[in-house]
Amino acid sequence: MNETDKIRLRHGLAAAPDDDGRFIYLFDQHRISPRQLRVTPDEFAWAQLINGQRTMREIHADAVLQSGGFLLPFEKIESLARQLDEALFLDNERFQNYLEGSEREPSCVGCYPAEPDEIREQFRELFIAPGGPGLPGEPGCRIESDGRIRAALVPHIDYGRGGVTYGWGFKEIFERTDASLFVIIGTSHYSRERFTLTRKNFKSPLGTVMTDQSYIDRLESYYGEGLFEDPVAHLPEHSIELEVVLFQYLYEGRRPFRIVPLLVGSFADCVAGQQDPGKSDDIQRMVDAL
Repeated sequence: MNETDKIRLRHGLAAAPDDDGRFIYLFDQHRISPRQLRVTPDEFAWAQLINGQRTMREIHADAVLQSGGFLLPFEKIESLARQLDEALFLDNERFQNYLEGSEREPSCVGCYPAEPDEIREQFRELFIAPGGPGLPGEPGCRIESDGRIRAALVPHIDYGRGGVTYGWGFKEIFERTDASLFVIIGTSHYSRERFTLTRKNFKSPLGTVMTDQSYIDRLESYYGEGLFEDPVAHLPEHSIELEVVLFQYLYEGRRPFRIVPLLVGSFADCVAGQQDPGKSDDIQRMVDAL
């Protein structure tokens, strides 16, 4: 980072003090970045000078004035700017590259572990815990006896509360289809758009799952414009990521698979207007397109 560049905090950040007031936590209230940054009250005051109007040298000069003229090493301002940059809290090239990159970084590590072996152990419990269905057999092993399924309704709550309900749903999917492409339709918690697609591939500690670009092209051609209006909707969203990581666990070492990640927003307008959602033009177009 060049000390002569004017730097700016990006929109959407928030702050909260810890219990004893010794530190302040900076975080992204839109959850585009999963990071939290702990700063001192002095560092918090310096951060508020990062408004796009000052270079780091000018921020340092104003910080010295704030302190009543006490000696303040320039390195402290550099260190704060570097931490903000690494946390994706600055409106700069790194943040834009993150938004526009081809991979979606995981946002739900914490709901599941960061280490692959620990993920596998946690997910095993979703099947073998009391009330669970038992571990799945081989992919597609029940198609001939129980028939093929085309869709399943599964939870998107955290694994601790979803528990064996995940196991029952995913065992059915795993054993009763030989599909290698999964359209994952997830609840959208952060966007006002009705439908939002992304072309990003989904990354997790278990690897990267490819998003099927040709299917997205076809879906867009049938539905029409408007499916990419919110470029950040998928970044903080858990409803698709929690399904993707479970698919990775199940198909790991067996066969590759692809996804189509589709977020679905509120139907509040249909409720307010006492209208059957199926008669709404955009919803009907999406149903027909799928």
